[in-house]
Amino acid sequence: MKSVVAKNIAIKITTEVGSYLGSAQLNVCTKAEAAKKGLLWLAACWGGALCAVPIPLVHFVAVPIGVLAGPIVGYVIFRMHHHATDLSALVGNCPSCQKSLLLGTRAANWPVPFQCPACQAHGTVTIASDGPRL
Repeated sequence: MKSVVAKNIAIKITTEVGSYLGSAQLNVCTKAEAAKKGLLWLAACWGGALCAVPIPLVHFVAVPIGVLAGPIVGYVIFRMHHHATDLSALVGNCPSCQKSLLLGTRAANWPVPFQCPACQAHGTVTIASDGPRL
């Protein structure tokens, strides 16, 4: 079972000078991967609570907090990662200087802002109108 589903999408790279079309890979976190991350945090909270048991006086506070915080933190982490999308493998040119853009992996909160490393122009990456809709 895949932990991350990858989709190739058409993007539009826009600056104040103009725009170019390009492509990118959109990675969507699956429910299984989100559950795994949530359970990992649940185990970490409960592990911390277990480690605090033999410590005098501290265990009166740390153990109940760890036991109660485990499911809450696990659920919050699960919700944060469930259907989370990352933008990676961006292929395109900067509209200002026409140089190839190499943008690292980042959260896909549309429009995605960027700064060209060559000419320092600020711009946005959006889904192209002729590309697939999300």
